[in-house]
Amino acid sequence: MKPITSDTSNRIAGMTIVCTIIILCRHLPVAGVNFCMSMFGVDFSDVAVPAFFAVSGFLIGKKSDVENWYSTALQKRLKSLVLPYFAVNTLLIPVEVIYHGVLKLGDWKGAMGFNWYTISRIYGLTPEFHPASGPLWYVRCLVMFVVISPIIVVSVRKSARFALAFFVALLFAVSWLHTLPCVYEHADFFYSFFSLRGLVLFAGGIVYAHWCDREPSGLPRLALSLLLFGLGVVVIKYLPVAWLVGMVFLVGSLYLILPPFSWPRWLIASCFPIYAFHQIVYMGYKVVFASLGGVFGCWIVPMLLSFSVCCAISLLVRRYCPKVAIALFGGR
Repeated sequence: MKPITSDTSNRIAGMTIVCTIIILCRHLPVAGVNFCMSMFGVDFSDVAVPAFFAVSGFLIGKKSDVENWYSTALQKRLKSLVLPYFAVNTLLIPVEVIYHGVLKLGDWKGAMGFNWYTISRIYGLTPEFHPASGPLWYVRCLVMFVVISPIIVVSVRKSARFALAFFVALLFAVSWLHTLPCVYEHADFFYSFFSLRGLVLFAGGIVYAHWCDREPSGLPRLALSLLLFGLGVVVIKYLPVAWLVGMVFLVGSLYLILPPFSWPRWLIASCFPIYAFHQIVYMGYKVVFASLGGVFGCWIVPMLLSFSVCCAISLLVRRYCPKVAIALFGGR
């Protein structure tokens, strides 16, 4: 297995930045504005989280041929995922209490009542012990995938053909499972508590890391990207039951189309803080502009505001509180 090249590393960084901005826009709090990258009858904002899962699987896969890779991966993710997961969510508790207390005109008792629900769903369960998405659900899913990653790695190591067969079988099995009523009835569990679709993209990243050492360049790369894009659009639009298959095509298209640009380090390092804190910033945005009589109708205002504030938080905390930065950002 070849190590990650600088071009591949730059493309992965580019995917991370693009998908972070997509998530930032997808969660816009602007009244009357439903931001989505909809073209050809397909919502392309859906590609962000699947792309994150695929990138995470790829990075795990590239390290899996090293001795003691699993223990190293667990130790690294304990710092980069588990610690920020609890730190950010713990910070979110008083923020949500204050936010709901202010918006409900001092209804602090009601805000505290709401907060008990928030506290429970942070860990993926409602007070009735039903699965729930909760803040940073992607991080929670990814931790679970890392824990079971040796099963995937062992399954794809045998040969390229076996790895491809394993991935295709998993892809179609999960696509079929999502057509079953029992899966629909327990959507929170299979979509966000333990995302089956996310597991497929994670496994795909591991397969790609093991067996795809050569990539096209120039016009052939562009042509392949456009082909995957077209296939993804057609499958998602006309075969919704195979949505996951189309999403695999779109994630591949996004990776191939991005140039190997050397992105600024501060921007790459700010991606996780943006993901972690953008909804907190949006809360402040809604409180401020609600007190002024309404919320701006243009989506670009809160998006740029949240992007700038989250980047500033990232830079300031790293500069003046490095130990806090480790807890909040996982050493990124």
